[in-house]
Amino acid sequence: MDAPTTLRRFTRQLWGPLLMEPAAGLARAVRYLPRLRPEDRGVDVTPDLAYGPDLWQRYDLYRPREPSGPLPLLMMIHGGGFQFFDRRSHWGVATAFARAGFVVASVEYRLAPHRFPAPQRDVAAALLHLVRVAADHGADARRTVLAGESAGANLALGLALCWTLPRPEPWAAAIAAADFELRAILPACGYLDVTEPGRHEVYWRKRGRPLHPVVASRIPEVSRAHLPDHSPPLPEHALASPLRLLEALAKGEHPSPLRPLPPVHALVGAVDPVLHDTLRLGAALEALGVDHEVPIYADAGHAFHALPWHRQAEPAWRGQRAFLRRVLGAADAS
Repeated sequence: MDAPTTLRRFTRQLWGPLLMEPAAGLARAVRYLPRLRPEDRGVDVTPDLAYGPDLWQRYDLYRPREPSGPLPLLMMIHGGGFQFFDRRSHWGVATAFARAGFVVASVEYRLAPHRFPAPQRDVAAALLHLVRVAADHGADARRTVLAGESAGANLALGLALCWTLPRPEPWAAAIAAADFELRAILPACGYLDVTEPGRHEVYWRKRGRPLHPVVASRIPEVSRAHLPDHSPPLPEHALASPLRLLEALAKGEHPSPLRPLPPVHALVGAVDPVLHDTLRLGAALEALGVDHEVPIYADAGHAFHALPWHRQAEPAWRGQRAFLRRVLGAADAS
């Protein structure tokens, strides 16, 4: 391998840590600026609660300051390619959901080098804990919502399928048996199938908009971070790519579900590098007859709704709030 090629490959491998880690730190720091703090926007935060015995099994709780009766419970799973960010970096998204009338639990989970099923088992444990203690937090477990962004959308959809489908994993079966009602899923800008990551580059190239080389090189890194052998998964890896599992269900290639999948709102940007996963999700939901919305926002990239200055962020939030009001009557406090 020649020196320029080696240098390019090395630079692409460093791109994630060099950009994402400072971005995560900045996001955590901005939270303390006046008028941006959740507390200054009518939201109380209880940090560093435990959902399990391990150090990473923690969540932060966001609640409207003056709730009227038990509120819907929303568990939020941060994104970051299974490698970056944490529950504190996504405080703005959690605050927005709390202002929309939810008790929000922003959960932590293991990141790479921990790989599937470690992150999925962590968020499963978090969900089981949250529905058990929902009443203590002023939340109603009969109105539970799962929300996630990017890699978090993958984990949220996987949890929803644990609740919907018969699965052999003990932690998945525990979700199916738990006493709660899943009322909605919000897998935003999801990276929902970690197999064959080069397909995204093929998708955009066919449309005359090839991905930037750095972006194209990062997508396989995301797959490897979650499932090192990201060829089409073995049955025990099915939940690593929940979109494929859902498509199998739509084709009649999976045992009948235990219960219907709840309504889904999957926002995405029109120039998101992994747009095709959300398009496939919409097609599978349509085939299954699931109530769903897949709004595509023009000139918006990956996770744009988490950037308050993006011109499409507020329309995206309005759409999510309207969907949630429709499916479970959540109050709009924003």
